[in-house]
Amino acid sequence: MTSNETQTLREKFPNFGEFMDSFDPRRAVLNVPALAGIDYSKQITTRPGVELGQLSGVFTGPEGLLHCMTFASLCGAETVMASTNLLHKKVTAETIELLSVKELNALEEKTGVKFGVFSGHCVWWTRMGILREHGKQLCQALLPADVLAMGERKIAGWVDDYMKKVIDLSAEKGNHIIGVFDGPVSIAQVCGYAWPFGIDSLLLQGWEDFAKETRPVHQHAEEMGIMLSREIHNGCAATCADEFQQMLIATDYSPAVGVHKDPSHCDEGEDYLARLNHPAVKPRATSTHIKNMKTYRGQMRKTEPRWQKRNKRFCEHDEGDVNLKDFTFHLLEAGVGHRYAALMGTGGFFDLASEAEHWKLELVTAEEIAAVKTIAAGGDRSLWDKVKVHGASARGIMWVRDNLVVRSAGVPFDSLMGKT
Repeated sequence: MTSNETQTLREKFPNFGEFMDSFDPRRAVLNVPALAGIDYSKQITTRPGVELGQLSGVFTGPEGLLHCMTFASLCGAETVMASTNLLHKKVTAETIELLSVKELNALEEKTGVKFGVFSGHCVWWTRMGILREHGKQLCQALLPADVLAMGERKIAGWVDDYMKKVIDLSAEKGNHIIGVFDGPVSIAQVCGYAWPFGIDSLLLQGWEDFAKETRPVHQHAEEMGIMLSREIHNGCAATCADEFQQMLIATDYSPAVGVHKDPSHCDEGEDYLARLNHPAVKPRATSTHIKNMKTYRGQMRKTEPRWQKRNKRFCEHDEGDVNLKDFTFHLLEAGVGHRYAALMGTGGFFDLASEAEHWKLELVTAEEIAAVKTIAAGGDRSLWDKVKVHGASARGIMWVRDNLVVRSAGVPFDSLMGKT
């Protein structure tokens, strides 16, 4: 290593402006074996999927994953983005045992639904969150009680071990993307505004700490060929494209650092296209949610834990601020579908994981829950046709199925026109 390589960010950059100006767009381009020689002219076909984070709170217990996948199948989803809590076999402070690939394959065979990206969002958020002031309170809803009983440093080590197990399972399954949230990098960044002035060194120290703390898991992901694709999301380390750029610089452009797109968290002037086309984000985007929002007049950043009362509210896919058809076409244009297909080995398919929440509609109806459990136990699938009222989740999956399943053009349309 050169002396320059061993310098801290604070030693390299006398101020935050020089840190940002050091960004190298050439190093932002992903250089991983799975993407070597990728043919961006190849046709990509989208297919409907569903993110199971919220559904895992509806379908609980030992058959929760089976019920989630059955629900997905009945709604028309072909893939699921399974939250890692659904993959637990036995997870305690002492033991981390996940379902085997053989067991996952059996569920695919039984339900006809395939596993897409695994979601390690909540557990990975705690890796930095637990080190913040009141860390245990911040993380109390995201970690097992016996894990929370340990000291903060032991919890951080447990999260490292847990994520390495998820990485190993994902690699063995052949799915080389894991979706994550990153916890806040420092108290200076938590408030979302660099105030008071003159805290450049504190902000840089936050990114130093982030790079150091996350390095063991990033390194393991690199060795296993796994992308940890993070959402650029309110309440996380990167809340906008420029902050993701900061993350890339701080992690020395780790090939494990990717982006999982979520257009419903683009606000305060950075729309979904501006974020997607940012030079740090565009080459690192690997996967996506399908989700929409409505913004109302008022302060977007105000502290309001009741999300239904915020000035940005989640809504049905076809009624929000984001044109999700246009969003999908621009993802294809940016090569996200090609990177997804190559990393996940889907043979040209790009999964669109619906995450439909609504500020006024129930997520899943009682009729749906009853039908799913009966059908999963061997009942007739025609029971689903008798459900009269569908919740936000089912309506979202069906909308993706009916409106976003497309195949990208292999050749321009004008080359197919008749010549006179």
